[in-house]
Amino acid sequence: MKELAWALVSAEAMKLRRGVPVVLARGAPAIAILLELIAVFGRVSPPYGNAAAKWRVLLQGGFAAWVGVCLPMMIAFEAACLANLEHSGKH
Repeated sequence: MKELAWALVSAEAMKLRRGVPVVLARGAPAIAILLELIAVFGRVSPPYGNAAAKWRVLLQGGFAAWVGVCLPMMIAFEAACLANLEHSGKH
């Protein structure tokens, strides 16, 4: 059973080596950080209140932008890339 699991994992690793889905998975945190920086520098004035309120407002704005805009596009693109890998005759 252990050998079968190892064979399956190594086969998937060979298919994904240097592929676009891996690049997307590694680049997603960078995109999230970029969105947060855009949210910070796009504000006219900083939020008032204690530090917890400031962080909450900042993270809610970035999270809404990430979930509403970038996440659906990234999921669709990554699914298309993985489907292309699975159905191409080069593996």
